Amino acid sequence: MGFFLTAFLYLILKELRTSKPGPIHIQLCLCLGIAYLIFLSGSDMVHNSLLCIGMAASMHYFLLAAWVWMFVEGLAMFKTLVKKSRFLGNDFLLKWSIVAYVLPACTVAVTMGITIGVLDKEREWYLDPDNTAIVESNYVHDNFCWLHGSALILGFLAKLGFIFAVNVIIYGAVIRSITWGRKKIQSSHAPSSTKDHVIKVTSVAALLGVTWIFSIPLFQTRDETTIIVFSYIFSFFNSFQGVAIFFLFRNPKTRALWLNPIKSKMKYLELTKRRSYMIPSV
Repeated sequence: MGFFLTAFLYLILKELRTSKPGPIHIQLCLCLGIAYLIFLSGSDMVHNSLLCIGMAASMHYFLLAAWVWMFVEGLAMFKTLVKKSRFLGNDFLLKWSIVAYVLPACTVAVTMGITIGVLDKEREWYLDPDNTAIVESNYVHDNFCWLHGSALILGFLAKLGFIFAVNVIIYGAVIRSITWGRKKIQSSHAPSSTKDHVIKVTSVAALLGVTWIFSIPLFQTRDETTIIVFSYIFSFFNSFQGVAIFFLFRNPKTRALWLNPIKSKMKYLELTKRRSYMIPSV
């Protein structure tokens, strides 16, 4: 919900939509929101082979696109906060928009072509007691509409791991720039400064996907207890990723853009109501 709410606010408010990070925030929120929506609506449709593969491919595509946008978020932060560049330029957004949507499409197409087009021909499919085809594919898992095996490792985790490693480095540079890298603040402002630093660290971590670090043990162990524990931790932190991005609106200037119209409308309704009471009845 946080993803779509954030994208909606950025779309309807011109000041946010035309700001430097505005289009990047919109694309990231939409890609993650759509990917999670597909996951919730069709990740267990293993009894319909074509639909299951379609769901897995859609999640594959939008998650890869989202991770490219997380990289773009990091790159934009690095340029503006570390390199102190005030202007990203239209070419920056156009170039990375093409990369963010074309590269994942090529990755999904190649992965499906190799697994479904070549490897699946060597693997048999079978029927359950209801004569319904069960997915037996090198692209999707037998019991879950998501990638597995070489498709998961080479088609998703390898790309994710590279972007994640780069974003962790960018994360460190950005956090150093916006917190400890600045000049020391007077002691009277220390409590407020510490609170702001914590919120900034959390917000940047959410934008760059650093919370996905909790998914690493899921692919490194077969121990059921470890898998269950980290599944809950991963689900908890990433379920709040949209909310964390939404809380970027805590910035006073940003918050004023969407609160002021609401306050003005409420004052107008209140004034209209008062005037209606002042009009004498006939």
